[in-house]
Amino acid sequence: EDPSGVGGFRKYGFFAGLSAFTQSIIPDSFAFHRASLLSEVHGNVLEIGMGVGTNLEHYAARRSAITQLLAIEPNQSSCHRLRNRAKALNVDLRIIHRAEEVPPDSQDYVVGTLVLCSIGKSEEDTRRALDEVKRVLKPGGQYLFIEHIAAPEGTTRRWLQTNVVNQVSTTFNDNCHTDRETDRILRTAGFTRVVINVIGSRGGVIIGR
Repeated sequence: EDPSGVGGFRKYGFFAGLSAFTQSIIPDSFAFHRASLLSEVHGNVLEIGMGVGTNLEHYAARRSAITQLLAIEPNQSSCHRLRNRAKALNVDLRIIHRAEEVPPDSQDYVVGTLVLCSIGKSEEDTRRALDEVKRVLKPGGQYLFIEHIAAPEGTTRRWLQTNVVNQVSTTFNDNCHTDRETDRILRTAGFTRVVINVIGSRGGVIIGR
C-alpha cells in the first residue's frame, strides 16, 4: 500500500522525475549540512527514503570507511535513478524496499534527510518508522537526520502550513507534511540521547543525531 495515498504519481515516477529535475537546476541548499552530518559515517550505514541519491556523493567520500551501504526506497522509479547514480560515483549500494528486511542490531548509522515529513499520514506512522530505526541500530549506533519542522502553534505560518501548503505538498511533493512536529516526535521517540540544532535564523529545519 502506498502510504502517501497518491500511488498514481509514484507508479509513473512523478516524484522521482521531479526530484531529479529540480536537483539538476537548483543547487542543494543543504549540501554543507549534509557533508558535515555524514563526514564520520563508517561501518554499516542504512539510509531510509534515499530518493534519487542526493547523499551519495557524501558516501562516496567515505567509501573506504563504509563496510555496507544500504538504502530503503519503495519508489521503483527512484531505485532506477539510484542505481545509475551509485554506479557513476563508484558506490557499492544495496537497495531494499522494506525496513523488515534489515536485521535487528545491524547498523552503525541510520540516516534520514527530509524524509520523516513524508512517511504515512499521521504522527503515529512517523513513530513506527522511528521504532524501526531503533530496532536496526547497533547498541551505541546513531540516527543522523535533517528534517522539516512545523512552525509554532498559533502562528500565521503554522496556519498556512496546515491549511494551504499541505494541500499542495502532500500531493505534489512526495507526501510532505509541512506541519509535522518532527522535533517533538524525535525528542520523545525513546532514543538514549537526541541533539537537535535549528538551521537558519527563521528555523523550520533541524539537523541532529
